[in-house]
Amino acid sequence: SCCFCIFAPPAALRLAGYAMPELLRTYVALEREIGHRFRPDLALADVLAAVERGDPVGPIPTWEM
Repeated sequence: SCCFCIFAPPAALRLAGYAMPELLRTYVALEREIGHRFRPDLALADVLAAVERGDPVGPIPTWEM
């Protein structure tokens, strides 16, 4: 699913995680299984941890692909 776009800023990924937590958990499990991070600068496990803590989404900046 493109809701967890590799080009998305962390705030947008948190928003997607709040909307689809089970899909995020599935992606985190796959991330662990294959031993690779979602992006070099960010693991989806970090996004999941933020969602589980209830971190605010905050403003979502624009981004370009």
